[in-house]
Amino acid sequence: MHSSPAQCAPETMLCGFSLTNQVGIDYGFPYANPPEIPNSNSSFSSTFFSDFFELAISKQNQNDPKFWENIGQTAIASASFPIAFPPIFVNRTKEDYPYALAHSLSFLPGKIGYIDGGIFNNEPLKQALLLSKEQDGGIISEDRTFILIDPSITRSSQDLKSTQTQPLLQQIFRLLTLFSEQSKSRDWLKMGYINTKIEWQDNIINELPALINQLSSALLSSQLDSFQQQSQKILKERKKLISEEERKAFLEASFQRIRSRYKAPFGKIQDSEREKKQSLLTYMVFAITNASNLDTKFPVKFYAIASEESLTAGEPLFAFGGFFEERWREHDFRLGRNQTYKILPSILNISPYPKEQDKDYLYHNPFYDKEPSWKDLDKVTIADAPQEKRKQLLKLTLERAVLLVKSEPLNLSGIKLFIAKALFENVTRQALKLEKRTWYQPWTWFK
Repeated sequence: MHSSPAQCAPETMLCGFSLTNQVGIDYGFPYANPPEIPNSNSSFSSTFFSDFFELAISKQNQNDPKFWENIGQTAIASASFPIAFPPIFVNRTKEDYPYALAHSLSFLPGKIGYIDGGIFNNEPLKQALLLSKEQDGGIISEDRTFILIDPSITRSSQDLKSTQTQPLLQQIFRLLTLFSEQSKSRDWLKMGYINTKIEWQDNIINELPALINQLSSALLSSQLDSFQQQSQKILKERKKLISEEERKAFLEASFQRIRSRYKAPFGKIQDSEREKKQSLLTYMVFAITNASNLDTKFPVKFYAIASEESLTAGEPLFAFGGFFEERWREHDFRLGRNQTYKILPSILNISPYPKEQDKDYLYHNPFYDKEPSWKDLDKVTIADAPQEKRKQLLKLTLERAVLLVKSEPLNLSGIKLFIAKALFENVTRQALKLEKRTWYQPWTWFK
């Protein structure tokens, strides 16, 4: 089937999927030991399971069925909830892991089993920044906008009950929440910190014109010479492996970026010896931004398109509820489409765009409007999901859990297997709002 890209689509669109790699990839970190210390040629190695799959959609592959099949498999893998769903196998090559230890890639090219990427990286903001940097030629454009689309981002996961000792079941549920929420917040916290550092730096730069304007002619020349020397030292240290000509080109590109970004401070320079003062300001900003390692970073503009948790139907059971009912998922898709329609024009500073329509519906828009039978879907709980589906999920997760604990390295059997299975089943039954299992049929536990 051939399709045409949307009018707003770029020539090449980068797409990335957060994954959890069940095989694991080894990376080495060399010791800094001098030669006289034993094992100086060794390195500390660590296995990484958080993975990311990046691909580019372009005119060359947009109608390639195998390409889209690979995208589909990767998308399924990135949301394959562990234990409930099996791993999804995706083809990878050694080129996908350029910095990994060679011995850990001996099985490639080949397939790797993946599960839900949200285990370690639920909102991969860092990867979005890296993809944007690639699109923008190595430095993220100052006018690039990042939009997080999330069913609900306003909720708090704080639990004051945890100030006291809790029963084992509550501790297990709390542990799941900890993993889920921490995987979301890590990159956001880091990017927020970088934005704050840039704000501090820019506040200092905005004060520099007032200081420069007060310098005498002699002191102005002296300071200009001093900062030119400092900038050359910084440039040689940061760009050791390039030629002098390439350093000059880099410096000029940096100066152009500085003058473009800090137009307001440059506008405060007084007319007397203006050119020399502007040169001093340029070298000072170059030294400050390079010393802080923020020379190529701009404050990243984050926007969010989200709803309130109480309005979504798929929120129950760690947002897993949408798997139980198609109408629950469709309800939330339409909710998200309405939120996007309301918010996106103001983010992009554009006029409201026309809503998609279906010619077969005159008084009802199935892309945006709720169905009449969906009045109370925003109030559903996991107990409202079909009981048969909840029982099927219980059976599936129990089977996989038993296989897990009976295998290496646990190798549970007999009474230990009985206890582990009993605990796991009752925890899962409680989560799925099913009745607890009676304990007077112990023989059924060993099936």
